[in-house]
Amino acid sequence: MPRKQINPIIAILVGMSLMLSLTANAESSGDITQRDFYLNAVKAHSNLELFFPTNSLFFIGDSLIQNLDVSHIEPLAVNLGIAGDTTVGILSRIPKYKSVKKARAFVFEAGINDMGLGIANDDAIASNYKKIFKALPPKPIFLLALFPVNEAINHEFSEYNQRILIINSQLAALCKLTPRCTFIDLRPMLADKSGNFNPLLLRKNDAIHYNPQGALLITKALKKRLPLEPLKPYLNKSKSN
Repeated sequence: MPRKQINPIIAILVGMSLMLSLTANAESSGDITQRDFYLNAVKAHSNLELFFPTNSLFFIGDSLIQNLDVSHIEPLAVNLGIAGDTTVGILSRIPKYKSVKKARAFVFEAGINDMGLGIANDDAIASNYKKIFKALPPKPIFLLALFPVNEAINHEFSEYNQRILIINSQLAALCKLTPRCTFIDLRPMLADKSGNFNPLLLRKNDAIHYNPQGALLITKALKKRLPLEPLKPYLNKSKSN
């Protein structure tokens, strides 16, 4: 009997999930581009690039991307999220991905970990994204606004939401100056009346990471807001003789 073929999209998602889960324990100090968890994750991505279908939608970011099942947004999707990543880390790893040339478009989300390095890094987020855009092939870019945090759950994030508003305005301005960039702001949908990340959408005792309900909300919103014509599934081919 012929060997049953595995859907490459499923293989990509499962393989990346398993390999990245082994490197999720981030070291707490040093340049992210030199940390073992980051280097191992980039290596895992590189090992899987051969299986990335042409015209894939690349999702690149930190844990808020890594934790999304992007196949529910677009069947031809590749998840290149790395927990703990920063815009510096993304800028460093983009040139390492040979497969970006066959991407259909790019979706980016990162910045909260840059903020954790100190307020002096806030202005560098938009600047780093500008450099990231220049390193990409001429394909559409969708830039997600930074999500809110819940300052009430974790007081270490005091005044983060005000900083996030400023950073998001800078990101929106960058997209406005970049013809192929579309800025997508889901913050109003995720925030409660106080401006904090709605606790009903967060993991228990977590000020940043969404729970399954939050993930579903984000997934549905992105599926509607990414103005891309759907492609036929990778394996939807005519039957062989």
